[in-house]
Amino acid sequence: MLRSASSSSSGKSSASRRSSSVGFDEFGFALGKKRDQKLQHRCHDYSYPQPNPVKVKELCEFLSYWNGSSFICRNQIERFIRIGIPPAIRGRVWRCLLNIDSLRAASSFDYEACQAEIRKPLVDLGVSEYSIIPTIDSLVDTENEINSGQASDLPSADLTLFKQIALDLRRSFPTHRTLMGDRPEAIEGQAKLFRVLTAFARYNPQIGYVQGMSYIAAVLLMILSEEEAFWALVALLEKPKYLSELFDASMKKIQHQALVFHQLLKHRKPLLFQHLETLGVSSLHFIMQWFLTLFTSLPCWDSVLAIWDLIMLHGLQAVFRTGLTIILLLESRIMNMTEEATVLPILLRVPVDIWQSAQSSYTSGNGFTLLAWHDVSADKVKPKCSPLIQSIRVLLGRELSRLRTKPSPRLGGQKGTQRRNKQGNVVDVTACWGFGIHGEAFVCHLSPETVDSVRSS
Repeated sequence: MLRSASSSSSGKSSASRRSSSVGFDEFGFALGKKRDQKLQHRCHDYSYPQPNPVKVKELCEFLSYWNGSSFICRNQIERFIRIGIPPAIRGRVWRCLLNIDSLRAASSFDYEACQAEIRKPLVDLGVSEYSIIPTIDSLVDTENEINSGQASDLPSADLTLFKQIALDLRRSFPTHRTLMGDRPEAIEGQAKLFRVLTAFARYNPQIGYVQGMSYIAAVLLMILSEEEAFWALVALLEKPKYLSELFDASMKKIQHQALVFHQLLKHRKPLLFQHLETLGVSSLHFIMQWFLTLFTSLPCWDSVLAIWDLIMLHGLQAVFRTGLTIILLLESRIMNMTEEATVLPILLRVPVDIWQSAQSSYTSGNGFTLLAWHDVSADKVKPKCSPLIQSIRVLLGRELSRLRTKPSPRLGGQKGTQRRNKQGNVVDVTACWGFGIHGEAFVCHLSPETVDSVRSS
């Protein structure tokens, strides 16, 4: 049995008073003072479009006869995502795009039975999912006792899993009302997140629990019910279209994808790439956080959810395009920096003032040309959502229209892919490699030497 938790009652009461006295915005994040927003890297000035009742009704009717294998259905849902998904319907849209109901029906896994099995070792340890965070220190002490052979009868594998998840629970959205402090709502939210993550580790022991999953599961729980969030997590982490090429216990997959982004950035923005190389900033330093948490550190939550809408539709491809767009947003400031210590913080935490200035210039009519890639002009589209989302959408459209062949369904692509050039001649190029997406397009045509160098690294 574990010793009692060492957290003091005075600390609990002060945390409770602090969490009960603050207000929350429409997405559930604590409202701080204006001068504290930059420190918290959180902006509460949202600019997402207000739902049109006619469009909402049209979307609800469309979702009622959703067919995920239909090109027409996916084309229509992209049109709605382009306009902006109303927050009240986002859960239904995600369920359809991830095909959660079919996934659950086809599996023999019983979520409730799994929770009953997980509670057995928790009882042996003297804790529950509702008290897992206050007992972290005791979990660490017990793990040390097991490693030293003093308590060999306790389940060491379960204990290590519980400890890892509990540590990340404390770091996952500490300013969101469902995870902040020790109010009943927060305790329940922490317990739900703990249950979803431990259930996935049992469901897929090959992946288990990897740092970063807690952020993804927490966002899913903000939108979906507990069991729906679990199956959504399964779909995201196991389907080749989504994040199966990012998460593994050894972290080799995310390191490989960081190298892919490294080459993509070199191809797209050579001057910025060279500047980062000169400063000693590697893509690995920031891509791991961006990709493993799916950009949840961005300051405006309406933009985060709109990015997630695109990821649900396009998969890992949208993750890469979002990363490139953020780099473009930060390019001018990074090019004026001369030290690694100043570059990394704004890459890891995009400053609120950069985001707000981009949105203000966008609303004045210049933001789309500021964020759009290359020669895409503002008069060719009718922007209806945030500048970042419009830029990602245009990037996806341009890239998909360029590529005329499907990629190899295996990670690594193929050198003999044929494609017509501007003159109409059939040429061999190296394309579609590195994303690990089945049937999805990736247009960065790399030289065979570059492909070989990244494959061998």
